[in-house]
Amino acid sequence: RGRSINLSGVLRLCLAAVLLALPLLAGLAPEAKAQTAGFDLSTNSLTIPEGGSATFTLRLNTQPSGNNLVTVVWSSTNTDLSYSHTDSLTYGNTAQLFAGTSTRAWNSATTITVSAAEDDDSDDETTTITFESDQTGTVGNLNEYDDLTATISVTIQDNDQSLTASAITQTGATLILGNGPGTWYHRMTSPSTGTCTAATGTTATLTGLTAGTAYTWEAYSDSACTSANELASVDFTTTTPTALPTVTITGGSAVTEGTGAVFTVERTGDTTAALTVLLTVTENTANGRDFVASGNQGDKQVAIPANSTSQTYTVATTPDSTDEPNGTVTVAVRDSTNYTHSSASDMVTVNDNDATTVTLETTTATATESPANEGERGRFRLVLNRKLYAGETLVIPFGFTGGTLGTHFQLEKVNDVTGVAYAANTGTVTFTGSAGGSNTNQHF
Repeated sequence: RGRSINLSGVLRLCLAAVLLALPLLAGLAPEAKAQTAGFDLSTNSLTIPEGGSATFTLRLNTQPSGNNLVTVVWSSTNTDLSYSHTDSLTYGNTAQLFAGTSTRAWNSATTITVSAAEDDDSDDETTTITFESDQTGTVGNLNEYDDLTATISVTIQDNDQSLTASAITQTGATLILGNGPGTWYHRMTSPSTGTCTAATGTTATLTGLTAGTAYTWEAYSDSACTSANELASVDFTTTTPTALPTVTITGGSAVTEGTGAVFTVERTGDTTAALTVLLTVTENTANGRDFVASGNQGDKQVAIPANSTSQTYTVATTPDSTDEPNGTVTVAVRDSTNYTHSSASDMVTVNDNDATTVTLETTTATATESPANEGERGRFRLVLNRKLYAGETLVIPFGFTGGTLGTHFQLEKVNDVTGVAYAANTGTVTFTGSAGGSNTNQHF
């Protein structure tokens, strides 16, 4: 109470303290990050037609230190490339450039022209142009542009005609002309001289050639096919035919109706791939034979697996209750471009399992034994339910009661029927089949 304060003096002291601190605060500000030295290229790839050129620009992306100079050189492994430029590829600090010098300002772009020379090959080429810098000057160790590199990829588009052969077979090929005119001509020049033939577009189809033969074909720009106007040529050899496998077929053992008839299909030669063999199935249906259903006959096929030389094929047979002659099933190999065969076929016998019925019919039932009736005969006959055919034989034994054959009575054939054999008083009759079918009865 009763004291006073001089505020103007306090304010002067605070202001002085702030002014003294400002330089220190300025020293704490973040340092600006320097840009990395390098090149600015207007492109990183060029496409140049053979005999043509393309341009791009190059400059430095940061200012060299002090009075240092940066010289840029280029290189390429492709000797067909060359370059030119009207401005210098030596760059310096802008402030140190003087009129009449060969040095350019670091941020001034130089236009560079790259040219591709003509050559005799017919292929597009790819290569790389490499730029490398070297820095010289007096500013200590500030050599940020020493040994820096940059690259541009270059594609040289060929303009030479090329002739190639593709889709080569035993008897043909396709010619392909690259960079050719819309209409062109071609002919064979080896092993003989062919006819000059016109073609349009880029391809021409060749036919009628000989397998395994070396050919030379040439392309021309004129219809006379003169050597002065030859565009290109190609050598090629037609393919050699591959040896085809040989196929055979073998039938298995005889079977009884209702059992499958088995055939083995075999091949020789290369077994690397699977082979499909075409077949035809038939049966002998003469004289009432019927062992194979219609669905199991006709054109069929079997596949021999890869890495195997054979495969079986089975023909199903159908059981029935009908007496019929034994039959056969035949499987034949059909033609194919994938194999050869020599009329390959074989058969399997199918045996019937139904009995032939024999009926004994009495025609004269009694014969009285007495001197007065001596020579009187009883008569009967044997009747088969069907004819017998070639290869069939039926043996029929007799059994007698009330007497002894040859002692109490005699048994003789009444007539001599073809295909029926009987020796008197033996008690056995044999029927033998024939091509046209046997007789079906015999009288005794």
